Amino acid sequence: MLIEPFRSAEAATRGAVLGRLWQVMTAGGAAAPDERHAETLRTIARHFLAAPDAAPGDAAAPLPPALHRPVAELALLVPLVDAVLDPRKVDEAARIGAALGVALPQVAVLRDAAAGRLARLRMRVAGPLMRQLAGISVPTALLRVARTRLGFDRAHADRLRAAARLPDGTFGRELVRYYEHNPFELPGETGGMPPILVGQHDFLHVLLGYDTSTEGELCVGGFVGGCGPVSRLEAVMTCVLQFNQGLPVQEFTKDVVKRGALRPETFFLALARGAACRADIADPAFDYMALLDRDLAGLRAELGIGPEGMMVHEGQPRWSVPGDRDLLGGQKPRTRPIVA
Repeated sequence: MLIEPFRSAEAATRGAVLGRLWQVMTAGGAAAPDERHAETLRTIARHFLAAPDAAPGDAAAPLPPALHRPVAELALLVPLVDAVLDPRKVDEAARIGAALGVALPQVAVLRDAAAGRLARLRMRVAGPLMRQLAGISVPTALLRVARTRLGFDRAHADRLRAAARLPDGTFGRELVRYYEHNPFELPGETGGMPPILVGQHDFLHVLLGYDTSTEGELCVGGFVGGCGPVSRLEAVMTCVLQFNQGLPVQEFTKDVVKRGALRPETFFLALARGAACRADIADPAFDYMALLDRDLAGLRAELGIGPEGMMVHEGQPRWSVPGDRDLLGGQKPRTRPIVA
């Protein structure tokens, strides 16, 4: 999702964007908004449009073509602010997207979620989720899990252990500290989870400065949804459905669900941070292991990851929040200390 078309929008266009989103929040006037919806609109006005005082305008006013798809995607994410999905809001988001000439297949994901069709929902998102986050198919993901648990990916874990020798302030040393603060096994550890599934997620926590609380996981999901030129709506939707609607959508995290955990300010700020990032760090091909010896602050600046919204600065507070450790399902607790 590109942020430049939002930032360069004129006043009338900003009003047209917010007007459309307000239409979704109110289901075209059929649902009463509350403070969470107002907070969502303020957050989008501030972090996407760089206009904190912008207000909803004419929802039927034309938009520049560069905004058609980004606005359609935002409209489809807005219903997820509610802890219980309102099918009327999903329909309104679909209507707005269609009017912009953007027919998003992910509308079906929200319709299944709103109707409680869990089995169908899980089948619908499984393939796109694996492709978006790992660049592999579901069968390949299962084979990777088996391979790792049999001990064939230990070299990855060994490289992470070696990063414990790096100086403080480097990306690698802070990534090791992240694992020191959390009880699960290193990616690639025998009996653990594959680097392509877990490592590609964990490094984002450190680069983005989000802890492993439920809110931190939602923020990682939001950033992934905004990052890069490709759509990763299934990935961000799965995260929010897990932690805001309490639906066990994803197999690997089916035992970790919550309802009502999303805070619009932090989530949509994370989405905007992703849209502003200068590199597609959510691409499964992004080689974060080649950057372990880089200065973390300098690396963030180079990639366009600003400090606003971070939960962890320079390793403090801890990457893991006591009482709110949402472990990925299937990961074993760490059985030995991290040593080089």
